[in-house]
Amino acid sequence: MIKKKILIMGSGNMAQKYFAIIKKISPKAEINFYSSRNIHNNFYNKNDEIKKFNPDIVFICSSTHRHFDDLKLINKIINDKFILVEKPLFHKIRKINLKNKVFVGYNLRYDPIINEIKKLIKNKKIWSVEIFCNSFMPRWRKRNYTKTYSAKKKLGGGVALDLSHEIDYLLWFFKNLEIKFSISNKISNLKIDSDDNLVVFGKAKNVNQIILHLNYYSKISARTINITSSKINIRADLIQKKMIIEKNNRKTVKSWKEKKFTKTFERQIRSLILEKNILSTSYNEAIDVLNVIKKVKN
Repeated sequence: MIKKKILIMGSGNMAQKYFAIIKKISPKAEINFYSSRNIHNNFYNKNDEIKKFNPDIVFICSSTHRHFDDLKLINKIINDKFILVEKPLFHKIRKINLKNKVFVGYNLRYDPIINEIKKLIKNKKIWSVEIFCNSFMPRWRKRNYTKTYSAKKKLGGGVALDLSHEIDYLLWFFKNLEIKFSISNKISNLKIDSDDNLVVFGKAKNVNQIILHLNYYSKISARTINITSSKINIRADLIQKKMIIEKNNRKTVKSWKEKKFTKTFERQIRSLILEKNILSTSYNEAIDVLNVIKKVKN
């Protein structure tokens, strides 16, 4: 594998996760951090140091509310390089005149089930799509969840932004998404000031009905997709990595051995390092995600 110079902006859990994955798939990569604190003895905190390093790829893994400033900064320093911003792109819609190839880390685009569904429903007339993502924030935020950005609206917290993978692949599947009705609010006893609940009703080109439900408060985790039509019916479980397909009166059950989403991160990072088979969300597509979020939160 070609030796790459890689810069990771940020120092939190996500930055450490990216570091570990990069070391695994590209051991010879030269990795540095842009951070105010020393990480693995390889860190910069001055702009001229980044310019001198001249990274081939930059991963922005800072808190959501810092994404815009970090992207604006690195976009001025380097030119015609690959930049991946961890999702969501920003915590509100803002525009930058880009000099680089910018992608956003909606890694579920690298999930085998998501890719299988995209192929199966291509050019199909769909009656109904139901997407559910149930999660329990105190369980998946390893440290005190009340201190994380997810808990704080001003830092970009809330299910619409935090769990926006589902909005991204919905836009990837279907064109011309139209929001008919939505509820974005806090209904649980979680000690947060961000929204813990989102319900969306809509439609899209060739889709009569779409129902999307995201939450932070369910102690029984679920990540499912149900698709119903006259030609094909699909029930997919992204956590259990299982999919039931009924087509031409025949039922097929498919399953995958990988049970964790780590593989999707690995595939995404590998595609950028090799500059091959890139499925990552583009900057403009990520702006489309933010536009949907703006609509459902108003």
